[in-house]
Amino acid sequence: MEQEPKREVIERIEKAAVRTPDGKIYARQTHEDVYAWNPQASTEGREEGFITNTGRFISREKAGEIAFKAGQTKERKNSLTSPDIFDLR
Repeated sequence: MEQEPKREVIERIEKAAVRTPDGKIYARQTHEDVYAWNPQASTEGREEGFITNTGRFISREKAGEIAFKAGQTKERKNSLTSPDIFDLR
């Protein structure tokens, strides 16, 4: 039986996320949603970024590149924000 060739997974932005200094990651549709849902996420030293469909936490800068390559934005952003890719109306 012939195996189908593996398809390359296109990495996409799934959720906004915040990583705390102790390594915990909190994710929701927007960064504001993260802070409203879990005030612990607003600790000093936190990093705002995004979670991809592969489960990776990435910086806002890297997210701009990934979202553009995946067709989630029309132009490459130097620093991605939630409204750049999620319909927040």
